[in-house]
Amino acid sequence: MDEKELRELLQQRLHLELMCFKDSILQQGKEDIFNASYKIEIYVNLYEILLVHTENLQKGMIRELLGLGFGILDSLYQGWLDREDKNGTESAQAA
Repeated sequence: MDEKELRELLQQRLHLELMCFKDSILQQGKEDIFNASYKIEIYVNLYEILLVHTENLQKGMIRELLGLGFGILDSLYQGWLDREDKNGTESAQAA
């Protein structure tokens, strides 16, 4: 595949992941949806950021993201949570 096709595939995969995520959230009750509001916001933000910057990604990075299978957004979300935990722990220790 050439670089353009890989970019298009990544964009399609991200869209599909976000639609599946939204569908799974909408199957839950109102309270569960409310409790998942942070996760929903981060998923949407990650999706939008990736779409805007897809053109800037190198072919190797696109392949790496596609290699995550259907879990790109979830993998990035988990990384975000881990990073937040580290920052929160460091901030608490500094205080």
